[in-house]
Amino acid sequence: MKSETFTAISIVLSVGAYLPYVRAILTDPKVVPNLAGWFVWWLVDVCMAVALWSAGAHSSAMMFMAFTAGSTVVILLSFKKSERSFTLAEKMYIGIAILGVILWQISADKNPTISVIANVVAMLMGGLPTVKKSFFTPQSEDPLTWSIFFCGGMFNTLGITKFDFVNAGATLFVWGLQSAILIALYLGVRREKASR
Repeated sequence: MKSETFTAISIVLSVGAYLPYVRAILTDPKVVPNLAGWFVWWLVDVCMAVALWSAGAHSSAMMFMAFTAGSTVVILLSFKKSERSFTLAEKMYIGIAILGVILWQISADKNPTISVIANVVAMLMGGLPTVKKSFFTPQSEDPLTWSIFFCGGMFNTLGITKFDFVNAGATLFVWGLQSAILIALYLGVRREKASR
């Protein structure tokens, strides 16, 4: 199968993953996205899409374009359900994301590697609250959504044509983060069942 086919499947899955999440946000009172985490992801998605595109990593960039569109919808819906005040840790995550944007602006044309590193660190800061929340309150996340994200990340990884840090690093990291959230959800559900 060609790289473009894997990328196309990945984009369809990545966009499609937002559909059950949006449905769950609108219909299930237990599903509450972490607004700070999704804001960080939105900011990072925008930066990663631009950084990867400018570095010539178009396959990876297209995945982040899909993420940008989806995270925008989640943020808009989250205003109704999420806490609007941020904890100190959430402020730190947002601060690191903004630092990533500044580093991206400074280094995008001169050194895409620094840009990718800055945004991957910020992405981690956005993902940690969701991993934690998925384990301790698994009912606050939608497992179908994260399963589809995981499959999308897998196909995006299969579509990588050049395995260097700029072209593959961010994609592999995103797939790892999606895997961590899915595993945390699974373990969180098992933990809750065991405690009953």
